[in-house]
Amino acid sequence: MRKALNIYIIALLAGISAFAQLRETVYVHANSDQLIVGETLNFAGYCRNPATGQLSGMSKILYVELVGKDGPVFQQKIALEEGKGSGSYFLSSLLSTGRYQLIAYTRWMKNFGDYFQVPVTIINPYEEYKPVKQDKDLLVEVFPANKLIPDLPTKIAFKISQAGKPLESNAKVTDQSGDFSISISSDKNGFGSFELTPELGESYQIIAEDISGAFVYFDLPKLSPEGAVINLETTDYNLVASIQSNIPSNVGFLVIRNQDGVLVEKEILFGNKQLISKKELGDTPFLIEVFDSKQKLLASRSYTFDIGAPELTSIDSNFETRSEANISANLTPGHYSVSIRKKFDDSHINQSNTLTAGLQQFIITPAAPYQLVQSKDPMDLSTFLLGSKTNSDYFTKKEHSMQFLPEVREELISGQLIKSAGQKQKDLISLSIPGDQFQIRFAETDEDGYFTLPFASPATATEAFIYAPFVDSSYTISIEESFLTEYPEFDYTAQTLDSTAIKAIIDRSVRNQLQNAFHPELAEGTAYQNWLPQIPFNHTYILDEYTRFQTLKETFVEFIPSVTVRDSKDQKIKPILNHTLKSNYPPLILLDGVPVKEDGILEYSPYKVERIEILDNRYFLGPLTANGVINFVTKDDSFEKYPFDERYIRTPISGINKASLKNLQTVEEENIPDKRDQLYWDAHLQVEEEGTQQIKFITSDVTGYFEMVIEGYTNTGKPISIIKSFVVVEKQGL
Repeated sequence: MRKALNIYIIALLAGISAFAQLRETVYVHANSDQLIVGETLNFAGYCRNPATGQLSGMSKILYVELVGKDGPVFQQKIALEEGKGSGSYFLSSLLSTGRYQLIAYTRWMKNFGDYFQVPVTIINPYEEYKPVKQDKDLLVEVFPANKLIPDLPTKIAFKISQAGKPLESNAKVTDQSGDFSISISSDKNGFGSFELTPELGESYQIIAEDISGAFVYFDLPKLSPEGAVINLETTDYNLVASIQSNIPSNVGFLVIRNQDGVLVEKEILFGNKQLISKKELGDTPFLIEVFDSKQKLLASRSYTFDIGAPELTSIDSNFETRSEANISANLTPGHYSVSIRKKFDDSHINQSNTLTAGLQQFIITPAAPYQLVQSKDPMDLSTFLLGSKTNSDYFTKKEHSMQFLPEVREELISGQLIKSAGQKQKDLISLSIPGDQFQIRFAETDEDGYFTLPFASPATATEAFIYAPFVDSSYTISIEESFLTEYPEFDYTAQTLDSTAIKAIIDRSVRNQLQNAFHPELAEGTAYQNWLPQIPFNHTYILDEYTRFQTLKETFVEFIPSVTVRDSKDQKIKPILNHTLKSNYPPLILLDGVPVKEDGILEYSPYKVERIEILDNRYFLGPLTANGVINFVTKDDSFEKYPFDERYIRTPISGINKASLKNLQTVEEENIPDKRDQLYWDAHLQVEEEGTQQIKFITSDVTGYFEMVIEGYTNTGKPISIIKSFVVVEKQGL
């Protein structure tokens, strides 16, 4: 897509082929994934090198979005420092109740279609709650591990639900005659699995009993005449793949690959067990494919190994309201984020963690909360994977175009200059962020007009001017979006609430309104960076210090001797350089940092100009060489009244966030209510030495069950997930 880039970028990323081998992964720890409007979504982002697991220092910007069924409701750029950043989003009452998706990625990850994603439930108690219409009939869903092949055993996962809720139930699998029957059952989450060896010519069904005692029949998929099946087991050190087929030949090929390429490729004999070392397959999801001797695909199955469970403990002693509290945690040197928050229901305050981060790009809609495969009585991982909706493109081999360069030093914006005459040649293009302390950058397009411009990220949202100052013909400029424009088919199904949950939400909403009224949350500040003046002007003329003249030409002639103005010359405005230079490059003429034509600026009223800044020396700005620079700094809002023509493309630039909320401690006045559900949030806990860390906080007036959740990574790249639960009780009187 991009054939030639400006000199700055080429120098920055010399050896781009080496960069193409690098990948980045992202994990985002949110303070909770179950929130109500009026609360704040706090989050910490971790950008990692998947090869080492360690934080990546390559990308400097993380893109975070909250997406609903109608599109994004929140988009933010987060400054990354050595792979770590944080941000926040106040949930407006304009948001509707529903399931949203929190996604995050770097610019470099867009080349590979990579992203992090986790569902976030948002509830708006101020709008009428309309329960999602659920079919009250019993529903049985089946998820075969393979196609049903005669005489070949295969695993089949299933889920039983009624009125949208999981149902723990007994059922039977029978054939069409009823002679064959096996008993099956679903657990409290509605899931179960069984093994079936179908017979040629038979059909099968599940007979399940609904809550009224009535029996309901569900057909299993029809049999396929031939093919292969893949059944899997794991040992401490190996994956054991039992591969069987009913094709005439007993020779086939086994291929196992992950996102990055082929891990295993070998000839096999059907019926023999294949032992593959876990070390050979790694920690990320992989795809197993079986082919016949003519490379026809017979069967495929995706899999991953156990993801481990968070360290889960309960604190024996209770904490009292309005009291100082202290929780200890043993942490290895690394980077962490900490959330202490009241639980919304019986589940944890977060449904995902660093241990499941590798699955959350592979799985679009999990069969059940990730916690269920990490509990003390875990749901079978194989059943979980079979019942989950996965990303069909996850293992697709792509020829990565490297369209998006990594933002290694500064933010990048890309686009295409399209000239009406259709000429193919390289042109210079500028990006300007105007102001008293302006920013201007130049890049060279390739022959097809593509360009990439670097710039220092502004602290707040602003507007940039993109312009081709040396193209005289008409043109258009298309700008690529920084954020995603298309999203996978995420599940936006709203959560079904019962009467108990609705009452809890009302109570929570009342607490939240009181808290916002008495203790509005204040950020520490969102300033990211202010760039230093780019151009070292060595002459400045403040026009109010001189006699005002009616034209800028007269102003230059009368008291600015370092610039000549002549009507008959090609260069009508020309700084007098402080030494002789042979090459006759044109000067760079700016209005508040935006390039302008000489004719236009000479017609501009000098009464709208506060000062004129001049550099009387040759200046190099990326691919641009200028014999001097003149910048006209306007008064008040005069800049907006300058007649910029349609060739100036104005594009919004969003500000970049570097702030995290304070730890949300409370004031000591006893007569002011303290209704915090969020007791503590620290997005940047850095541990330097092995040992016990003390997390100190102050409880609020809110009683009940709370959790401290610590997520992060050690310096060696090991994921850490710790959950400590405790109870806050009413403070006893003296």
